[in-house]
Amino acid sequence: MDEISGLAAYPWWHATRAELLRRLDRRTEAADAYERALALELNEPQADHLRRRLVTLSPGGRSG
Repeated sequence: MDEISGLAAYPWWHATRAELLRRLDRRTEAADAYERALALELNEPQADHLRRRLVTLSPGGRSG
């Protein structure tokens, strides 16, 4: 896995990685990265945003 030392517990590292993977059409890896971000401490609006991004990766989900 791509990793920067000390950022494993930082949700926005995983969210940023997920977004880049999504743009590369590496949907499975992007979904995994979004899930890792969601497993970390986020407030509800932040988590909602990432959940909406994650939905775009599911079959039938809208990209964008």
